Amino acid sequence: FKQKTAYEIYQCDWSSDVCSSDLTPPPQTDMIVASALASALARHRAGDLEGAGAAYRQAIALGPADIDALNGYAARDLAAGTARSASRLLARASALAPGDVRVVVNACLAAAEIDAATPKLMARALAIAPVMPALIDLLSAAQSGERERLIWMRRAVAIDPAAERLLRLGLALSRTDRRQARRILRRAVARSPADADGLNSSGSLAYDDGDITAGARSFARSLSCRPLHAAAWSNTALASHDLGRLTAAICAARRALALEPTSSEAHTNFGNASQETVSPSSAATAHRRALAIEPGRAAFLSNLLMALAYLPGMSAAQAKIAGAWWSRRPVSARFPARPAA
Repeated sequence: FKQKTAYEIYQCDWSSDVCSSDLTPPPQTDMIVASALASALARHRAGDLEGAGAAYRQAIALGPADIDALNGYAARDLAAGTARSASRLLARASALAPGDVRVVVNACLAAAEIDAATPKLMARALAIAPVMPALIDLLSAAQSGERERLIWMRRAVAIDPAAERLLRLGLALSRTDRRQARRILRRAVARSPADADGLNSSGSLAYDDGDITAGARSFARSLSCRPLHAAAWSNTALASHDLGRLTAAICAARRALALEPTSSEAHTNFGNASQETVSPSSAATAHRRALAIEPGRAAFLSNLLMALAYLPGMSAAQAKIAGAWWSRRPVSARFPARPAA
């Protein structure tokens, strides 16, 4: 979980991913516990997770059955990325207050972080907080069928059309409804214009639909937001090659490989550009590397065989490679489309 702002953490309005105590701690019979809890809440609100943790521990030591202290400390642990610790705290809180809304919801979120969220727990949390997007996201991810997954994803977007939710929905729809997927990805980019992943994904979809210029523009915008985005550099190499900008394609592919040496896409994009600018042997080497990383990609084999065709005396090598491939795969094997990065 990312660190939240004070409002998102403490207000229990179902718009945040973590539901914790109110800004004003409830009255306590033990004023020492109340003082420790107030200190914890103030530090938590200020973003001082380490200081908040120490203060929550003090409050729990003084009042082991204090639900606000246990739940607040769990929310702090979720924000700090220590979901297992949060889950243990919430188990204690749940035993003391089984119907507490905050405890049930946070327990579900913590369980999901450690892959332990059961359908029963998710259903219970959703019954208590039916319009909490984070819970609906969990239910979407838990669905085995694509149709059911899309239904829950749409529901989450309808409640909270955050850029990251729009991005996930757009990418999911790209397999079934590319026109709608592009529209939703445009919404994601409009809501978060500096999101490098959203721009790269939007460009990938445009490129795959044949709009190479639009794709190249999106990749460039992605790199302006995150210059070290390996996938965007690889896609820039692909688009530059198709636009006839071979030197730019080589440079972009090299940048992608420097950032992510195991990227099969970057190797094959470098190979395609090298075929016409560097040498056929460099292209063949790049395609061999791509195929070694992803042996199941028929398109990579096709690229390698094409590169070998430009080398003298390579017909025997081509026949050997092709024979080895088709001995393990049927001749009717389909060449998969390039996935959106």
